[in-house]
Amino acid sequence: SESAMEIYPNPASGSIVNLDVYSTAEKEQKIYIYDLLGRVVSTQQFYLYEGENKLNLSIQTLSSGMYQVELQEKDRPATIKKLVIEK
Repeated sequence: SESAMEIYPNPASGSIVNLDVYSTAEKEQKIYIYDLLGRVVSTQQFYLYEGENKLNLSIQTLSSGMYQVELQEKDRPATIKKLVIEK
């Protein structure tokens, strides 16, 4: 089950970013946001359908800086994207 992930707008300045995730299976999926020190600053759970999924990822509690958004799947390498927040 491969997943592709796109984040926009990036850099982001509002309280949410759009996350386009392609999933080959229907499942619950956690998305993690890490700061540059590798700490988890946000964990959000979504229900993915097979195919394209358009998700809203909350960044309301995060301050300006660079983050990594990570989608982890069983038996797969994680999908990691950089996210820049400018508030």
